Amino acid sequence: MAETPIEQLQLSVRARNVLRRMGIYSVEELLSTPIENIAQQRNAGQKTIDEIRCAIAHKDIIVEDVVVSEESSNYRLPENNISMSFSDEQLYEMSKHSITELGLSTRPYNILYREGYSTIEDVAQLSEADFGKIKKLGRKSAVEIQESIDSWIRENLVFRNDIPRDDIDSNIKAILQKLTMDLEPIVRIYWRRLAEYMKSADLDEQILTNDYDEALKEILLLPQFRKEITNFWESISNQGVITEVMMVTALNDLKLGFQPSILLNAALESKIITRYKDVFMLSRDTVFELFNKECDPNDRAFQILQLRVAGETFQDIGSVYSLTRERVRQICIRAVCKLPLLFEDYFHEPYTYFHLSKTEFCRAFPQMTEEGYEFLSIRYIRGKVELTSESLNKYTGLWKEQLDEYLCEKKEGNERRKITKTEMVMRVLISNADNPLSLDEFADEYYNYIERKDYPINRLKINLRSVGNYLRNSKGIVFNKNNKVRFCDADPHVIWTEIDFNQYKNTVISSELIFRDYQDIMEELDIRDGYELFYVIKSSLHMWGEEQFTIRCRRVPIIVMGDASEEMQAIRLLKELSPVTYLDYFEAYEERYGVRAQGNSVIADAVGAYYVDGKYVIDAPIVNENDVQSVCEALQKKPLWFIEDIENLFARVCKYTTHDAINAVAFRRMGYILNTSYAYDASYGTALNLFDRIVFSQDIVDLSLLDRRILNLGMFAAALDKNKKSLEYIETAPKILMSKAKVYEVYGLSVNEIREIQGMVSLFKDKPFFNGRSIWSEIENLSIIQKLQGNDWMLTCIMRQQEAVGSLSVAGGIILSLENTLLKISQICEWISSVYGVMTVKSLEKKFNEIFGTRIRADKIAEKLRTSGSWDKVVTDSMDEYIDNLVDEGISSMEVDDFFQEEFF
Repeated sequence: MAETPIEQLQLSVRARNVLRRMGIYSVEELLSTPIENIAQQRNAGQKTIDEIRCAIAHKDIIVEDVVVSEESSNYRLPENNISMSFSDEQLYEMSKHSITELGLSTRPYNILYREGYSTIEDVAQLSEADFGKIKKLGRKSAVEIQESIDSWIRENLVFRNDIPRDDIDSNIKAILQKLTMDLEPIVRIYWRRLAEYMKSADLDEQILTNDYDEALKEILLLPQFRKEITNFWESISNQGVITEVMMVTALNDLKLGFQPSILLNAALESKIITRYKDVFMLSRDTVFELFNKECDPNDRAFQILQLRVAGETFQDIGSVYSLTRERVRQICIRAVCKLPLLFEDYFHEPYTYFHLSKTEFCRAFPQMTEEGYEFLSIRYIRGKVELTSESLNKYTGLWKEQLDEYLCEKKEGNERRKITKTEMVMRVLISNADNPLSLDEFADEYYNYIERKDYPINRLKINLRSVGNYLRNSKGIVFNKNNKVRFCDADPHVIWTEIDFNQYKNTVISSELIFRDYQDIMEELDIRDGYELFYVIKSSLHMWGEEQFTIRCRRVPIIVMGDASEEMQAIRLLKELSPVTYLDYFEAYEERYGVRAQGNSVIADAVGAYYVDGKYVIDAPIVNENDVQSVCEALQKKPLWFIEDIENLFARVCKYTTHDAINAVAFRRMGYILNTSYAYDASYGTALNLFDRIVFSQDIVDLSLLDRRILNLGMFAAALDKNKKSLEYIETAPKILMSKAKVYEVYGLSVNEIREIQGMVSLFKDKPFFNGRSIWSEIENLSIIQKLQGNDWMLTCIMRQQEAVGSLSVAGGIILSLENTLLKISQICEWISSVYGVMTVKSLEKKFNEIFGTRIRADKIAEKLRTSGSWDKVVTDSMDEYIDNLVDEGISSMEVDDFFQEEFF
C-alpha cells in the first residue's frame, strides 16, 4: 500500500526532525505512534507537540491541498481483473461493506469518499471510463483501487470448487444467512464464504444438529475471524482496555441477535482478550515475552534496553559498553519507541498521573512485574501527584477502583487478614535466605515469625509434612545435602546458558558432578552444593529445549541425560577399566559420574557376573587394525583427550570398531594411558609431567582459556598448587599466571625479592584482615614494591602464595589473614566497624569495597551479619525493617502462583 510522506503535512523543521529521529517518515507511521511517545523526545516541546496534534487532526485537508494531481489520462487498468459482472446477490452483499475494508491509502480513499462512493458495491461497478471521469484520480490511484477491489472480491466472493454454488441444502443456507446477519456487527462475511470456512473446520455437517448458540461460538473461534474480532474489541475499547460496565453498555447498544456473553466467552477462550477483575484488555505481549520472541539478542541497543529493564543503572550499563549515562538513556528511549504497544502500556495512565515507587506500583498492580515498571519508566514520565484519598477522588482514570483497593489495604493493614499460609512460608524462607534450615528448625522459625509479627496463629497453622512436599517442587526453593531448606534466588537462565549439558549427554550423573565442574558459576549464583543445584535444575526444566535430548531429574541428586541407563553405563565403564579391583572400580564410577556407587544394587547387579578372584574382569575388544592408523593420527592432534571427546572421535573416525574399544588395554596398545575420565600420550609418563609440558611450559598461563574440564582434574589442581607454592608462577591478574622468568623480565623481581615481599606480612600482624589494596599506601614507597608497577592484585597473590597466610575470595577480590579461622564476612565487618564506627548497611558496603577493592553487595553483607548475630554491633539499621524490605522485594520477584496456593496444606 502506498504511504503518504510526512512532508505533505507541512510541519516545521523542528517537528519533522523529532519524527525522523523516531524513524517516522510517513503519515501512516505517525498515526500508529502514541503521542505520549513523541512527547518524550528531545526538543519536543509543548508547541511542537501541539503542532503535530493539529496536523494529525487536519491531515486529510492538508494532504488534499498539497498533493499535486497525478496524471489522469492515457492509462489502462490491469487486464487480469475479475469480471465486472455480478449477480444481484453479490451486489447486495457488497452493498453492506464500506470502502474502508479495501485498505486504500489516504489519497484514493479521500477521492472516492468525496465523489460519494461509500460502499464496495459502488466502486466494484465502475468501468474504466468511469475511473477516467473522476476528478484528480490519477493512474496510480486508479490501479490501487482496482487491485484492492479484485483482492477483496477474491477473498470474499470467489470460492473453492469443492463447494458447489447451487448444491447447498436450503436449511443450511438459511442458517448460514442468519449467522452472517447476526455476525454483521462484528464480522462482515458472505454466507458462501462462511460455508467454506466451516467446511475447512469440519463444522458444516454439525450445523443442523448443534445448538444455534454453540454453532455461533464455534464460528467465533475460527482462526479466520481472529483479526476482525480483535479489531471489533479494539473499536469498542479505549486503547485496548475497557471496564465491564462500559463493555456491557457497548454490546447492548449493538442489539445483537444473540447473547453478548457468547461473544465475550469466545474472545476469552481464544485469548483475544484477558480479564482482570472487572477490566478487560486486548491480549498483548509483556516486555519479557517480546524480548524472548522478537528482539535480536545480538543487537547492542536491545542488549542495553534489556539490562535497563532488568533494573541495571545507567552508570553500570555505561561502564560495560564504554558509554556515558546520557548516551545509554538516549539509546533506551530510542529502542523503546520502536516497540509496539505492550501489556505494560495499559498501566501508563496511573504511572504518568501518580508518583508511586516501584514497590508501591507493583503492590497496587500485581499484574505488573518489576521489569514492566522499568519499561514504563523509560517509555513515560512518572507522575507527580502523591496517592492519597483526596488525590484519588480527583482521579477519573480507568484504574481508580484498583488504586482505591490498594489504598484501603495499605491504611487498614489488610495484609494481616489476607496473607496466605504459603506467602508466610515464603516470608520465613526469604528472611533466612543465607541460613539453611531443617524442617523442624523451619517450623520453629515459622511460628516465631508469626508471633513476632503479630499475625493470627490459628489461621496460619501448617502441616509440616505437606509443606515439605510442596517446597521440593517450588521455584526458588532448594534443599542441600543435609536435607536443609532455604530460599535461593539463583537465575536459572544462567544455568541453561552457561553450562554445556551436551558434555553429559547419554549418561546418568549426579548434579554434584555438574556442581564440581562449574564451581565458579555456582559461587556466582550462591548455589552451595550439588543437591541445591538439582532443585534449581528441576524447577526450571521447562527452559531446556528437548529437541536436543531429554533431561530427567530422577531422585536427588541423580539426573538422566538423554538415552542412558545405569546398567549400560556400569558395563561400559568396566570395559574401559577391566581388569579392576572392587574398590578401584567403584571409586572410578563415583569420580566419572558423581554418583555414589557402593551400595547401589543396580550397579552391583550389572557388574556382579564379572567378579573373579577379587577383580572385575570383562573381555573388551581392541581397536580394529583397519582403524588403528586413523585413530592414532586423530589422537596425535591433542596431548590430552576427555572421554566424551574420545567417544565422538571414535564415532567420526572408526568404521570397523565399536565404542567398546575405548578401554585401558586397547589404549595401552596404541601408546596411550586411559584414566577414569581422560586419556593422554604415554610418552609423558605421568599426568603431572603432562601438565608441566603442555601448560606450565609457557611464560604466561591464562586459566580462563583452558578447557574447564582440565581445571576440575585433581592432578591439575595439584600441579597448579605445586607451581604456586614453589613460586614457579605468580598470579599477576585474575586467572593469569606468569612464570618467574617472565616476572623478572616484566617486573624486574627475582625469586628472592618475591620471598622478601612475602615476608612483609609480618609487618601487618596487628591487622586481622588485609590485601594488596588495603596496605598499598603504607608500603608503596619501598623500592621493591615500586617494581610491582601499581599492581595491587599481584601483591595480594604473592603474599597468599605461602603456608602461613589464609585467603578468602570475595566478589571480585581476595582478602588475607594470618588467622585462617577469622576469615568470615561477618568478622571482617566487625573489624571495619571497630575502626570506623557503626554505620548503615549501605555505608558498610561502600567502606568494605573501598578498603579491599571488592564488589560485595549490601544484601549479602546484611545476611551474613544477621545470621552470625553481629547485626547490632556493626550497623545502625533496624533489623526488622530491613528484613521486611528484603521479604517484600523477594516475594515481589516471584510469580503469584508460587505462593497463593493453599491446596497443599
